[in-house]
Amino acid sequence: MFAWLAERMDRDGLAFFHSVIWDKRNPGLGQRYRRQHEMLLVSHRAGGRIRWADSRAAVPNVYAEMPPRDRLHPNEKPVSLMRWVLCNHTRPGDVVLDPFMGSGTTLVAAASLGRAGIGIEMDARHFDIACRRVEEAYRQPDLFIAPPAPPRQEAMDL
Repeated sequence: MFAWLAERMDRDGLAFFHSVIWDKRNPGLGQRYRRQHEMLLVSHRAGGRIRWADSRAAVPNVYAEMPPRDRLHPNEKPVSLMRWVLCNHTRPGDVVLDPFMGSGTTLVAAASLGRAGIGIEMDARHFDIACRRVEEAYRQPDLFIAPPAPPRQEAMDL
């Protein structure tokens, strides 16, 4: 799957850069092999360059943290994981796109870091959960980071 996705990214306008492993520190349920990690694929536009917030930083490609205890989505990531990714690749004022928003974890992290965000989610229930989480993140800004413009909620009928 990894090779297939990387090849598709390269073929369809993105350039695969690197993989990052999220070590969940817990092997999960089941028998035999149990999923203890997830992969994040880092890419950029073909012909462009990868964006680093600090080009001097040497960052490991393994991040270890347990998943959220009370999940609002089956594949929910920790906000701290997404903050780590966004701190590596964005700067305050940047716009973050999450085309698979789920429960809004990436946009919550973006709001807490002073980044604006655009999220897309097909599931109406998860869209509503994400909107509530993002609105709450904007109500509790970091005192040391300038907040981005307030969010707008728009739903599109498909």
